[in-house]
Amino acid sequence: MNILSIIIGLVGLLLISCNHSNKITVAFNKVSSINKGASLIHDGQQIGKVVDFKQNQTLDSIYLILTIDKKYKIPKRSTFFIKENLLGDNIINVDFSSSDTYLSSKDISVGIFRPLEVMTGAQLDSARQKIKEKLTKLRVDTARQ
Repeated sequence: MNILSIIIGLVGLLLISCNHSNKITVAFNKVSSINKGASLIHDGQQIGKVVDFKQNQTLDSIYLILTIDKKYKIPKRSTFFIKENLLGDNIINVDFSSSDTYLSSKDISVGIFRPLEVMTGAQLDSARQKIKEKLTKLRVDTARQ
C-alpha cells in the first residue's frame, strides 16, 4: 500500500511540474492587430502570450485567452492594455497592481485599448528610421520584379 501511495504521489508531481503556464482571460472592447502568439509584456519582459480569442456578443467584447509563464503571478486589479504600434504588431502590456491576491483561470480582467499616441523625440527618430528601412526594402523588392 505504501508503494502505491508513493507512485501516485510521484505521478501527481510529474503532472503538476509539466504545466509550465497558467491561462487567464482579459476582456477588451477592441483588439486592433492582436494575433495569436502576440506577446504579453511586463517591465520590458515577455511573460506570456495570446493563445486564443473568444467573442462575447452579449457584452460586445473580445476575450483574449493568455498563457502566463508559471514563474509569474499577476496580481488582481492589474492593468492590461493594448497600445497601438505604428510599425508592427500590437502587444499587450500589463502593469501589476499592489494586490497580494493573484489572478486565476476563473477570473476575467478588463483590458484597455490605447489608441496611437503622438510620438516625439527618440520615439519619432526610431519610427522614421524603421520607415526608411522598410521603404528601402520595398524599393529593392520592387526593382527585382
